[in-house]
Amino acid sequence: MALRTIEQAADILNVSRAYVIKLLNDGRIPYCGIGEDRRLRSDDLMTYKKDADAARLMALEELSAIDQEFGLGYES
Repeated sequence: MALRTIEQAADILNVSRAYVIKLLNDGRIPYCGIGEDRRLRSDDLMTYKKDADAARLMALEELSAIDQEFGLGYES
């Protein structure tokens, strides 16, 4: 089981350390404590990333559908 630091998780997710800490505090990504530090399992981190990417794609598809329905795009 590979463990990642908060900084490594931030790099993988392309977000700030503060945002990763918020995700941990909100219980959105499980973690374990090693001394005073928190570590994230790589599997848990990648599951979160996969789910977040899927949600982002779904939102983009919904926006695209709205754009097409109302003609809000950048068509010339």
